[in-house]
Amino acid sequence: LEAVSIAPLGSPSAGTTETVSVLVRDPEFAPIDDAEVQLVVTTPDGEARRLSATLADAADGRYDVPVRFDD
Repeated sequence: LEAVSIAPLGSPSAGTTETVSVLVRDPEFAPIDDAEVQLVVTTPDGEARRLSATLADAADGRYDVPVRFDD
């Protein structure tokens, strides 16, 4: 178990938007409900996009961000 983990995605199709979920925990693995969570998504053409996730479930420290999977 890691302090920060990203839930596995299926196989997103080009042109769809999928939710990326990140679990954030402290050193004792208790959920953190006040983290600042940012992801950098790199597109196939090399463009890096910085996205901010928002708290989705305080009980498990889950933060979600919608990510568009372009062609």
